Amino acid sequence: MKRIEFPKGFLWGTATSAHQVEGNNRHNDWWEWEKSRNGDRSGEACAHYDLFEEDFTLAQSLHTNAHRLSIEWSRIEPEKDRWDEREIEHYRRAIDSLRSKGIEPIVTLHHFTNPLWIARSGGWESGETAVQFADFAGKVASEFAGAARWWVTINEPMVFIDAGYRRGHWPPQVEDDARATKVMRCLIRGHRMAYKAIHEATAARHGREVSVGVAKNFLYFVPCRPRCLKDRWAAWLRHFQYNRLFLSAIAGGVHGCEALVGGKGLPLKKALDFIGLNYYIKDFVCGERLDLPWGTALAGRVCTWEHRQHIDGRERNSLGWLISPEGIGHALHTLKGYGLPILITENGICTTDDSQRERFIKEHLFHVAKAIQDGVNVVGYTYWSLLDNFEWHEGFEPRFGLVEVDYATQKRTPRPSAAMYAQICRDNAFVYDGT
Repeated sequence: MKRIEFPKGFLWGTATSAHQVEGNNRHNDWWEWEKSRNGDRSGEACAHYDLFEEDFTLAQSLHTNAHRLSIEWSRIEPEKDRWDEREIEHYRRAIDSLRSKGIEPIVTLHHFTNPLWIARSGGWESGETAVQFADFAGKVASEFAGAARWWVTINEPMVFIDAGYRRGHWPPQVEDDARATKVMRCLIRGHRMAYKAIHEATAARHGREVSVGVAKNFLYFVPCRPRCLKDRWAAWLRHFQYNRLFLSAIAGGVHGCEALVGGKGLPLKKALDFIGLNYYIKDFVCGERLDLPWGTALAGRVCTWEHRQHIDGRERNSLGWLISPEGIGHALHTLKGYGLPILITENGICTTDDSQRERFIKEHLFHVAKAIQDGVNVVGYTYWSLLDNFEWHEGFEPRFGLVEVDYATQKRTPRPSAAMYAQICRDNAFVYDGT
C-alpha cells in the first residue's frame, strides 16, 4: 500500500465533446453521414445541450476543478461568415456555469466535426479551411477568452486523418495517402493560424494570458518480437510518424517539416504553449509486411487483434483495446522532450465492469505520478468521460462515463468509480495497492 500524492494546484477534471453529448447537431458533416456499426445515430445523444447545468453540477460533486468541453463550430457559424449570436450566448452560459462552480474550462475548437458548408467546399483538403478555422478561433477567443485560460485547437489530428482519409471509416470515407498528406498539411496550417488568432484576439479584447495547444492522441507502439530488428525499426518509425511528426511541426519545427507546413509562407516558429495528451491503447507492430502511410516513413503493419492477444494476454476494454498503464508513462517521458507543460486531456475506459474502471484509473495515475517524480511537467488529468456518450461509429454501446446515462430517459446515475475519482480529486492523492 502506497500513498500517491500530486503537486499543489494540479488540475483534476473530466471531458466531453459537443457532438457526442449535446444532441441535434444537425449542421455538421457527422450528422449527415452517421452510419454507425450498430445503426445508432447521435440524435438526442445525452441532451447535454439542455442539461449542461445538471451535468456540471455532477462534475462539481466529484470535486473536480477542471472540465474539457468543445464548442460546436457548426452551431456558432452555420453558414460561412454568419455568426449565430444565440449559440454564442449558449456557450457563454455553459462556460460561466463551470466557472461559477470553481471548475476551470478547457475549451476545444475542433473535435472531429465540420460545418456542412466546410465539408461541401472541400473540407480539410482545401487550403481555405485553415483560414476559415482561424477566423472561427479568433471569433470564439474574442467572445470567451476572458473566461477561459486553456484552449485546444484540434483534437487528435492523426485520428482524424487516419480514420477519414486513409482507412475510410469516418467521413468523408476516403482511402488515399496523397489526400491524407494534404489534410495533414492543412491541419498543421490551421492550428498555427488559429494559435496566432487566439493570442491576438485575447490580447486585443481581454488582455489575459492564455495557453493554446492541441490534444494529441498517443499510441504506445511496441515491436511484436523485441529481438527482431525489423519489428523494432518498424515500431520506432510508426512512433515517429504517428506520435511525433505533427507535434514537431507546430512546436518549433524539425528538419523536413517545411514541406508539411506548406513552404515559405508560414515560418516554423513555435505555435504551442502546452501539449494535450490523449492516451488509451498499446499496439504491437510487425515489420514483416510494409505499410507506407503518406510516404513519410517506412512502417510495419499493426498486428491484428488475434495476434496481439497471442502476444500479450492482458485485459482489454469492451472495444478490444489492449490496456497498458505503463504506456502513459512512456508517452509522458516522450513528450517531456518538447519542454512544455503537459495536460492529460483524455484517458479512460469503456467497460460494463465498473471495478475495472476503478482499477484502470488508479493504475494509470500511478504511472502519471511516477513521471511527475521523474521531472515531467504534468499539470492535470481529465478523465474521459464525465458521461456515457455517442462514441462515433461505435454508437452508444461503449460506456466510458463516470456517470451512467439512460438514453431513453436521460437519467444520470454516478457509478461507484465516480465516488472513487471524487475522493482522488478532493485529496489530490490516493492509496495505491498495485505493484
